[in-house]
Amino acid sequence: MFNFGVMASGAGSNFQALLAQIEAKRLNAVCSFLIVNNKNCGAAQIAKAKDIPVYHISSVTHPDPLEYEQAFLDVLKKHEIDFLVLAGYMKKLTNSLLMHLKNRILNIHPSLLPKFGGQGFYGRRVHEAVIEANQAWSGATVHLVSGEYDNGLILGQSMVPVFINDTPDSLAARVLVAEHNLYWKTLRDYAASLGY
Repeated sequence: MFNFGVMASGAGSNFQALLAQIEAKRLNAVCSFLIVNNKNCGAAQIAKAKDIPVYHISSVTHPDPLEYEQAFLDVLKKHEIDFLVLAGYMKKLTNSLLMHLKNRILNIHPSLLPKFGGQGFYGRRVHEAVIEANQAWSGATVHLVSGEYDNGLILGQSMVPVFINDTPDSLAARVLVAEHNLYWKTLRDYAASLGY
């Protein structure tokens, strides 16, 4: 068994999918906390319903950059975790956080990296770019987080077809299903590879 924390900014469907796998006893892990940069996001509501501690850390709560950086480390000191999982978290991580959990922070991206990744490629923009480039395939990628956007070691990928009549929304929906199936398995397998 291992412990992980989650960071999210939006609706929290990947977060919810991970919790569902824990409840189904397929993922032998405990979610220790959720950090959000938007206190009213869907992910925060999901965590509250499951009695998972929620921490709101943003430039609003911590306008001073040093206090902002320290706030993340304070959460990590309070909760001993083995991994940090980004589930639609829309801010770049601080260097101290990356160093504190080196090779222990995972992210999921809605394309087959290295294609359609990097700064500016998130959410709907990714699917628009895939369709505009006439790609036959898209999918989801789980990777380790480095100091550059979407540039860490790839741990797992799942492919989905791009259909001729796809819109960004229809493609996004298909990729999201792949994300939900891929993320928990990749987290499980990566944890196992490190002896958890």
